[in-house]
Amino acid sequence: MTAQAAWAARLWPAATYQLCFVASVSMLKPAANALTLSRYQTSALPWLYLAAAAITGGLAVYTALVPERRVGPSALAAIGALLALALALGVVFELSAVALLGYLFAEAFATQVALTFWGTVGDAFDARESRRAFTWINGLGMSGAILGGLLAQVAARAFGAVTLLVGAAALLALAALLFRFHRSAMEAKPVSRTRPAEATWQEILAQPYVRLLGGLVLCFSLVSVLTDFAFRERASAFTEDEMADFFAANQLWTGVFCVVFQLVLAEQLLRRLGILRYLGLVPAGLGLGALAAILWPSGWSAWALKILESAASWSLLPVAYQLLYAPLSDDTRDRARRFIDGFWRKGGLGIAGVFLLGLAPLLGATGVLVVVVVLSAAVGLLLVQIRARYLEAVTHRVAGAEASQVQHDEERLLAEALKSPHPERVLKAATLLEHATLVSALHVRDLLAHPHERVQEKGVQLALALDLAAVSKPLEALVQRGARRPRDAAT
Repeated sequence: MTAQAAWAARLWPAATYQLCFVASVSMLKPAANALTLSRYQTSALPWLYLAAAAITGGLAVYTALVPERRVGPSALAAIGALLALALALGVVFELSAVALLGYLFAEAFATQVALTFWGTVGDAFDARESRRAFTWINGLGMSGAILGGLLAQVAARAFGAVTLLVGAAALLALAALLFRFHRSAMEAKPVSRTRPAEATWQEILAQPYVRLLGGLVLCFSLVSVLTDFAFRERASAFTEDEMADFFAANQLWTGVFCVVFQLVLAEQLLRRLGILRYLGLVPAGLGLGALAAILWPSGWSAWALKILESAASWSLLPVAYQLLYAPLSDDTRDRARRFIDGFWRKGGLGIAGVFLLGLAPLLGATGVLVVVVVLSAAVGLLLVQIRARYLEAVTHRVAGAEASQVQHDEERLLAEALKSPHPERVLKAATLLEHATLVSALHVRDLLAHPHERVQEKGVQLALALDLAAVSKPLEALVQRGARRPRDAAT
């Protein structure tokens, strides 16, 4: 089997599984939300947020402590298909509390499958393959949101909310079947039964960067939950089938937005803005969207805000989080990811539930949206604070690394540091780029244009060492009019 064929054999089971899984969730969640709100109204949502946080957090802690007991993606999908069918039967026979169970199942199941799936797929591709593979997998997954949302909207209008549960079960069964080919059709690394040495929880949480990253994820989680509450509060006036249609339309257009963004804008924005400014688009967009929903209160303004939130949660944030975890050391990264994504992130669900229990009756949907605006501003400030810690983490990771080990966003951040007014920071970034053999003519131009002569001298040294003819004119200008140190280095 050629390398390209082996790569394709590893890719297609994962990509088609993700498509079917996301499509099933796009049917499962509108059904669960419509069934819950039509029976219990929005007063039940804070309690459901708390219960969902407890269940998903407990599952995350359990799988982190007992990794050998984890269930694979194929088995999870099969179990999910059976439970979705059981919920559909419960609705048909009008069993009590089945709607609440459906809501909790949709939340906990989607989180557990996502964690398990990405953990499994991450072992199938090396660092260089993963960039290309994850783009394909995520892109096809977003297409699943379009497929599932369209099927859900058609089914809700024709047959009612309960048929969405049956459709979700069928898609999950198909996902379970497709992922059966994952191991048998690829040249995967064998799974070691010996657990590698890992940092302790105390060592992980003692790192300022990890704490800031956890705070960032928590704040994003709070914004997501409060946005969700405001959306469902304004949609609660609809009938059950109308809500299922309304929520399905939201899933459909969220998928369209995600696919267009990922294929047309995501890579270009990430390359131009860098990871932290790219991530800053989320609080900026959500803050402005919440402000618009306050000024023009309606179900449709909340619907548009929910599309922005869902698109960020599905498409932008997962990629950004993976890039933010990249600078962590090997003995820290996996446990930090499991703790933050599996436990701390869902802790935001519980905190939001407590907040809504106490204040939602007083604030209403508009008051909750004001809190979303304030939290979005807080996330922006947190991104400013995390920048320096991220650079430190990148510095430790990149020092002495080979070029193939340096992620694009790390190179981008180091290139941005070359424009800093502080010479020590510029020299450190230049040294790291030099160690990773990533210095280019553009980098050297920035060094030569810097006002500090030590930085200019470093630029001259790199230009001569790499024989960069493209910077000959700036070098000649330094020889004629430059400070003594860079002039001496250039002659």
